[in-house]
Amino acid sequence: MKVLSEELKRALTSRGMRMALLLGIGLLIVGLNYARSYPPEKSFVDVWYITYSQSFYYLMLPLIACIPFADTLASDRKQGYLERIVVRERYKNVLNAKFLANAIAGALASALPLLLLYLILTLTNHNPLNHPALNSIEGRPYEIAELVNLYKTLPDLFILVVSGAVFFIGAIFASLGMAFTLLINHRFVALSVPFLLSNLLQYFSNRSRLLPWYLAPSVLGATISSSE
Repeated sequence: MKVLSEELKRALTSRGMRMALLLGIGLLIVGLNYARSYPPEKSFVDVWYITYSQSFYYLMLPLIACIPFADTLASDRKQGYLERIVVRERYKNVLNAKFLANAIAGALASALPLLLLYLILTLTNHNPLNHPALNSIEGRPYEIAELVNLYKTLPDLFILVVSGAVFFIGAIFASLGMAFTLLINHRFVALSVPFLLSNLLQYFSNRSRLLPWYLAPSVLGATISSSE
């Protein structure tokens, strides 16, 4: 339990966590700037979703998730830090603690910028929902019926569902990044392999249609938009 608290503290207070949060916020600022080109009648959920989908946040999600802590298993092994911990704790327990701390850090780094955007928009945007000015404009979800219904009737829950999906997918990407360093002990592998896998899935399923559409990261992240 002590080793888990130590790893969690390292993960959540790391420079990588700050970098990942700044990257996520930076992407959303780009999306917000893009959202300004849409009609001014857009509600908070319209702004949130346009910002999220048009910033290509989901394409950068593997990197955001892996930056905080996914490379530390490789770096700790190279620097001898892991061996010093194993002297006082079983290797299995250390490994489990590192993977759990990494998954939590990756999940939080992925979802927190979206939740921060949600908080800001609910405080600043009081436009009514479902304004007809946006009906004929790309930028709303349209393929998954359940999400469309939530978007129109329970927008707060819609945002929480999408953010929850991003949370769990961030944990998966972070875990994949760290897992690959068990095979190749290099921190670059932790940062690059999940990003490459995600973009290959996106291309082969969403663009070239060589894989089923539901394997696209944009779909797995509940980010189907009418612009795709």
